[in-house]
Amino acid sequence: PAPAAAPAVAQKAEPVKAVPVSGKVEVAPVPTRTTNKDGGGLKDAIARAALPPAQAVKGGAFTLQLSAFQDRQEADRFAARLRDRGYAPYILAAEVPGKGTWYRVRMGSFATRDAASRYLADFKRETQLDAFVAGTN
Repeated sequence: PAPAAAPAVAQKAEPVKAVPVSGKVEVAPVPTRTTNKDGGGLKDAIARAALPPAQAVKGGAFTLQLSAFQDRQEADRFAARLRDRGYAPYILAAEVPGKGTWYRVRMGSFATRDAASRYLADFKRETQLDAFVAGTN
């Protein structure tokens, strides 16, 4: 039998100037739930993490980059899975010289790197996903 294929891993894009998709940044509504019927646990923690953190500000200089894809549909599927878990990611297209268009899946807007890093620690703990703090460029 043929060996099983390794799961696809998104590569991180090089930092370049971001170009909004279709002239707009796509932002999903922020969920407002804070509890669930099972009384807590991981689902409740995820719901709390999905709420806008106190440090989040409109037009902040920092955001979280959750992943990047060269295929827009892959980026959409990844963002949809996060939305299903109660998060509010958005997708930003970036032209990377010599590599084409990358679709960055990002979340949040923070005034300081420290505020973004604190939220990132909670996000990583709750989702087990790798992500990093990025400038909003």
